[in-house]
Amino acid sequence: MPGEQSAVSNSQMIETAAGLLEVVSFGRENGRPLVLVSHGMGNWESLLEIGQHVLANDPARRIIAWSRPGRGRSPAAGNIDNMDPLIHEAGIVLPALLTTLGISTADFVGHSDGATVALIFAALFPERAGRIAAIAPYAFADAHFEAATAELPATERESGLSDRLGAHHDTPQALYVAWTDHRRSHAMQHWSALDLLAGVAAPLLLIQGMEDAFSSPVQLSAIADVVSGPVKWVMLHGEGHFPQHDNPEQIFQLVEAHIDTVRSAASRRAMRHAIAAA
Repeated sequence: MPGEQSAVSNSQMIETAAGLLEVVSFGRENGRPLVLVSHGMGNWESLLEIGQHVLANDPARRIIAWSRPGRGRSPAAGNIDNMDPLIHEAGIVLPALLTTLGISTADFVGHSDGATVALIFAALFPERAGRIAAIAPYAFADAHFEAATAELPATERESGLSDRLGAHHDTPQALYVAWTDHRRSHAMQHWSALDLLAGVAAPLLLIQGMEDAFSSPVQLSAIADVVSGPVKWVMLHGEGHFPQHDNPEQIFQLVEAHIDTVRSAASRRAMRHAIAAA
């Protein structure tokens, strides 16, 4: 059917005002966009199952999966004038991507620091952010964050993170070094985006595994306290940092119920069921 892309195709390199980015777009070309923003060691493939599930249940959607700078085939950002990489991605890279794709407003699913990028974007561009589902976000460097960062292995291969996320990178070790250096910088500087996140008005779903080695429930409560929009948050007993891989059906239900702008009775029942099972 014209105007539809029914299947995931190979990724493409797209030139934006912020540089080249590796992007996959599928679903209805003029449909309501859902943008996937991966973990710091992920790429466009890392949240793909969520996007495919959303599209299967809502064929009118358009799904955007992309590799953040330095991930997958996307080149690293280069000199960003000492700007924090997460703020650079949220304030420059992500809006440039959306503009290039002709997207004015989108919903988002993000994981870990990808969730943080989505939240910062929503604070900086509230008119462009719809609903956001944030899995294991972090908004400041607390003691849990600092301890987890200190325990990171020396190499990408030892970490197993790319394999865990199903991600493929042109330069995996260089990415791993840059990502761990960034985390260490946040830990040493006691970094916080909480003041910035006060500008978030988008409806939020915050999801956290109780056994998460990288993040803690304190992050969710702090985010919920500062944002100005409505918030639901769900704690998953027995789940770690990757609930979308370990318990995908539950995450699918939670995300689908949240981003369904029609808010059908079926989606509300799915949300209640998923929360009750958590």
